[in-house]
Amino acid sequence: MCKKLLAAFLLLISATPLLAGELEERAAYNKRFSTMFIEEQFGALDNTADEYRADGSRSSSGLWMLTHFYAGIGSVTNGVQDETYWKNIESKALRWAASNPNSPAAINAYARILIDHGWKFRGGAWANQVPKENWKPFYEHLAKAKEYLLQNKRVASVDPRWFENMLTIARGEGWDRKLFDALAAEAVSKHPYFYQMYFSAIDYLVPKWNGSKEEIETFANFAVEQTTAKEGMGMYARIYWYASQTYYNVDLFESDVDWDKMKRGIDDVLARYPDAWNINNFAFFACLSGDKQKTTELIGKITGPPIARAWNGSEYHYYERCKAWTQSSRRLFRTDTQLTGQLVGQWQKVRLLENEGKMYLQNISIKSDGTIEATESQYDIKNREPIQFTWRGNWGVTDGMFWYITSASDQPQTVPVGKRLDATMVSASRDEWVMIDPVTRQKFRARRVTTDKETSATRR
Repeated sequence: MCKKLLAAFLLLISATPLLAGELEERAAYNKRFSTMFIEEQFGALDNTADEYRADGSRSSSGLWMLTHFYAGIGSVTNGVQDETYWKNIESKALRWAASNPNSPAAINAYARILIDHGWKFRGGAWANQVPKENWKPFYEHLAKAKEYLLQNKRVASVDPRWFENMLTIARGEGWDRKLFDALAAEAVSKHPYFYQMYFSAIDYLVPKWNGSKEEIETFANFAVEQTTAKEGMGMYARIYWYASQTYYNVDLFESDVDWDKMKRGIDDVLARYPDAWNINNFAFFACLSGDKQKTTELIGKITGPPIARAWNGSEYHYYERCKAWTQSSRRLFRTDTQLTGQLVGQWQKVRLLENEGKMYLQNISIKSDGTIEATESQYDIKNREPIQFTWRGNWGVTDGMFWYITSASDQPQTVPVGKRLDATMVSASRDEWVMIDPVTRQKFRARRVTTDKETSATRR
């Protein structure tokens, strides 16, 4: 069985292309540590974990080597659905723990396999999308992992992975906030510089699970207080980087992130870890923020081809637009759903919203003649009645504010550059509004569009 597992895993590894810098390192670490685990080189695994824990080793991007160590072991179950395989992996981890009862790594590795096995049933979907029969095995695996971790806390909690595991369980079980806060406080008091612990806390705090954007911001500032002696503002940048990967994606600036703080954090991270992976990701965030000077600076540090994964999976879509923007006099503004480098004729917005029992699908096209067209499909979940709306309008960019007015609304819609700010209404008539930018204090006018056909609503 061991040889079959190893052969299957090495086949998967061999199909992965080599990547530059940090990503190449991660692929190598995954192969190394997963192979050691499959081959049951338990003594070598313990020695490696002890070494990483003692010296705080980091990879080229600054991530802890302990994180790569456990990620490599965990990779043996990535994407696996077969229950027999999962049981074999659990048994293998138990043999490791039995071979050395005083091994923090073995205890934490086994507990994590139980947790991951549980999440295989739960998945990352919204609760109402999880099959009912999957909830029981999900909670059973989390409960088993929690009991095991608490029984072995004295040995295993010297490793920050113990707290990372417990914070993941807290999210899955929906712990009361006081219990979560107590666990997080203990974690930080014992292992203040271990990034992954903070990231697991963020998973609990995102709006999808138990928190809010305000709580993420509060926690990010708390994390900086714990780590500033060695990291400066770096933890602030890393926390929002993680939040963008796991929750916000290109909508990072819909959070309460403070770009000035994040920019200082970026500088602190790059001062210690000027890795291409870090530079590419931070250049992307600078472009999303609308900071042309910082974007120009960071893109200038990219010496090779852009790393696709850092640019939202498409180096030619975002990287080329951002680079072109730094070399032009155009303003780059951010919409409420995605980055645009050149607005005219290129931007489409499609989003699915759920609010008060209705589903909305919007498709908005912005045209070079200054007009905007959209179709909006509304589906009443309760009555199962689909309704389609169509509307037209005008758009423009004035004094840093993207605005659009449609025949479907009584007020102009505005999206400012950088942070979201509300424009203030100065005066209004049936066909014209005068707005004032709260930052520049400059006024701009917006006119209602006139069309041959007003907003229509048709049932189908």
